[in-house]
Amino acid sequence: MDPRLARSSNWSVVLCATMEGNAHGLCSATAATFIAFLLALSTHLTVTLIASLVSFLAALLTLIAFAIDIALYVHVRREVKKLDVAGTNTNTGPGV
Repeated sequence: MDPRLARSSNWSVVLCATMEGNAHGLCSATAATFIAFLLALSTHLTVTLIASLVSFLAALLTLIAFAIDIALYVHVRREVKKLDVAGTNTNTGPGV
């Protein structure tokens, strides 16, 4: 087997693990948003303030997850460009 292909299959396992970790981050942000929504339904002033803080936390978690997505995209793109397998071409696109 070509060692370059073996190397690419090894880091694909890391890629899947990283994507799984990021999915948990997105689930955390979604849960925090839902909790903030439920708290915002209250008419009590303190609970509404707590809802605002939880909403800020959800926005922060979403921003962190987005930054991880961008970093992961840059890493994968760099690794794919490093592969030098004869006769291959990588074109990204929606559903192609």
